[in-house]
Amino acid sequence: MDVFIEELVRKKRDRKDLVKAVGLACAAALLSVVLFNTMLILTSLYIEFSGLFGSVFTLLIAGVWFMAYKIYNSFSVEYEYIVINSSLDVDKIMAKRSRKRMTSIDIKNAELMACVDDNENNSSYKHRNANVKIRDYSAGNEYLDTYFIEYNAEGQRQMLIFQPTQRIIDALWKFNPKAVKKYVH
Repeated sequence: MDVFIEELVRKKRDRKDLVKAVGLACAAALLSVVLFNTMLILTSLYIEFSGLFGSVFTLLIAGVWFMAYKIYNSFSVEYEYIVINSSLDVDKIMAKRSRKRMTSIDIKNAELMACVDDNENNSSYKHRNANVKIRDYSAGNEYLDTYFIEYNAEGQRQMLIFQPTQRIIDALWKFNPKAVKKYVH
């Protein structure tokens, strides 16, 4: 029996995103002021070209704000969890336009998958050492259960953090019931 599940979670914007947005707005405003002042200086020096300078610099300022808007939209991130039989793929979707494969794990090779709130099985999550490479593809939503998967890849110990639905947990459990720990509240 083949298994195919796709689930999409929207990453919650956090303080870091807010700081980036404020910094982006400040940079766009500063660049606009610099461009506007440059336009004023050039039009006062070359009065015969003032209409041309006004048009060009207005377009440049509009371009600065358009690019700031495009960059701000790129802060919108969604993760898609895709289960195809025993394979779990995680794709990152930015601004609902571009998609990038972040990781792919065969759950049969996972050492442990458990909820971070499961005190019986989360000691490796709570007491992980600095050598573990963390791949956090969770939505940051406090209303969803957060799970971790411990595995080895690329010769290194890794941990995937994500927020799967119960359908995904059940599907992965079928392929590795020894490693996948279902958490009941």
